Amino acid sequence: MDHLSTGTAEHTDELYSFHGDRYLEAARQRITPPERADLHERYAACLEQRPNGVALSERIGHHLEQAYRHWLTARRGAPDEATLELARRAGLYYAAAGHSSIPRGLVAMQGAASTLTRAVALLPEGTPERRQAQLDLAETLQLSDPARAMQLYNDVIRTAQATSDRAAELHAEVNRLELSWFHHYAGDWQQDREQLERIIAELEPSGDALMLAKAWRLLAQLDAKLGRPVDALAAGQRALELARQAGDERLQAKITHLNLFLLFWSPAQLSQVARAAERTAERARRKGLYSLEAGSLGIQARVTALQGDNEGASKLLRRADRLVPDFPDLLTTGNDVISEAIVRLCSGDLEHAERVLERGLQEARHGVSSRSQLAHVASILARVLLRQGHEADAERAIEEARTASIPSEVGAQTRWRQTRALLLARRGAFGEAEGLARQAVDWSRRAQASDLQAQALADLAEVLRGADKHDEAIRAAEEARSLYKRREDRVHQL
Repeated sequence: MDHLSTGTAEHTDELYSFHGDRYLEAARQRITPPERADLHERYAACLEQRPNGVALSERIGHHLEQAYRHWLTARRGAPDEATLELARRAGLYYAAAGHSSIPRGLVAMQGAASTLTRAVALLPEGTPERRQAQLDLAETLQLSDPARAMQLYNDVIRTAQATSDRAAELHAEVNRLELSWFHHYAGDWQQDREQLERIIAELEPSGDALMLAKAWRLLAQLDAKLGRPVDALAAGQRALELARQAGDERLQAKITHLNLFLLFWSPAQLSQVARAAERTAERARRKGLYSLEAGSLGIQARVTALQGDNEGASKLLRRADRLVPDFPDLLTTGNDVISEAIVRLCSGDLEHAERVLERGLQEARHGVSSRSQLAHVASILARVLLRQGHEADAERAIEEARTASIPSEVGAQTRWRQTRALLLARRGAFGEAEGLARQAVDWSRRAQASDLQAQALADLAEVLRGADKHDEAIRAAEEARSLYKRREDRVHQL
């Protein structure tokens, strides 16, 4: 067998392979566990010598793990230091393979989960390498198994605190905070914002551009929830600068995706939003960033619909639907449902809009979705149901939106009040309806979002007309029309 240890790398596969299952089984029956362990270890050493050894990380990890398992059998479960070192080395190779898979997109991330699970199982408890593997594993599981991802973040925080590894602890805290928004969230946006500000202040002296980019990205999302999309855009731009410094293209794509939505939610004119979305879609297409391209096309579809071109908006949606997601992003998940609903509503296709929103609501209830997303979709659905005269169904959707609305979220608190006011007005309860509609306007004025204010004013005008308060209704309607015109929204300013 000595020739095996000195064989050249290009002959390794042939030398270590069996031509036929019968030969393989016969060899297995004759070779003892120590001999098997030795062969696996020597084969891993040959693979390590190859020029593209990094690309072979998972295969090397597999053979080192097999060597470890066979030595464990030979020693009857009482490993010595050399055997434990094999496990550690196997874990490091598995961790490297899993880590390198994450930037390659959704399919690669899904495959990386099993590799990283092996890494976590093999690496020694409490080591920095194991914590990094746990962080990577949690990232791959955020959409498919959020409960397990949360457990991993908690475990990293526990072991990091025990070993004074503050960098890993902060990394886990930022990611856990984001995941908590999509996993039985019971917090408050303002409190979370204060926590993020403390984390950013602690990270700034370290110059850790990657972690700072992630933290600023979450801060941008929180500012949007608090009704401050203009401030959110400033935070999003800071996040993008940091992500560029860190050289993380996948994170840059996610932040760019979020920033487009922030621009749409801001008071920016729709023509400005359209130009930004078109430029972003083109850059994403050239780079093969399919999720970013789809999100950009979705924003273009919204703008096109609001400017009165229903056919063009539908074409953009179809182009977006044909794209396969590459980088899943919790912060923008579910926005495709809202984009399609806006397009269908602008065209007056209420039945289609209802089907889209019902599907989105089911996904929000049973998948990985934030309470914000659930409340937003439920509010739009209630409006669609009301326009079709389905009051009982609308009332249930309004209650779901109200229950899901977080107290400090301006948009959510505005929307459920608007739709509830419209429902009450239909039932002739104009006093209560007017009170809620005025509350909705008050909430909307806290926001840096002209379209939210415009819709709240338009709904107030509708309630006031029903109550025969025509002068007040005209004033509210005119203010709404002025905001829509400034926004360049041709559908709602009519």
